[in-house]
Amino acid sequence: MSEFDLPPGAQCSIEPFNIEAEYVPDPLLPDGTYKGIITKVELKPDVGILEFTAELQGNEGIFCVDGITPADGKTSRFALWLLQKGDELVKSQFSSLTKRQEGIRTIKRFREKMKIEIGSEQDIIHAIESQEWLSIPVFASVKSRPNNGILYNYIKKLERATS
Repeated sequence: MSEFDLPPGAQCSIEPFNIEAEYVPDPLLPDGTYKGIITKVELKPDVGILEFTAELQGNEGIFCVDGITPADGKTSRFALWLLQKGDELVKSQFSSLTKRQEGIRTIKRFREKMKIEIGSEQDIIHAIESQEWLSIPVFASVKSRPNNGILYNYIKKLERATS
């Protein structure tokens, strides 16, 4: 008996499936701006980002490109790149500033658009622990891009929705 054979008398309980016949790609949203709320905020220090997940809500009558799946209920993520050690030594590819100065500008603009407090890393930790950024109403600018041959949606810009 090989290491992959079932023991005598054992039955296989794997549900039959056919990838070719059953695979359905994730329905994509058309590029555009949608209403939603923040449902998750996660600090990912290993990659240097603060990730916001927004669930789309209040977009009645708008569907994904498949024409069947409603936009409401779909989730997408926005990555706010944080400062990394050594950024002060590297010139930004977008301006004459260092990567650190460019990062500070980006965080400041994001803070202003979202009307949240991010003055330091301690503000981020406090907001995540207290969950104060959850349920913030937002406008999410959704775009599509390929990754490893698969097209997916991401949030390019995130801004607090004002009532």
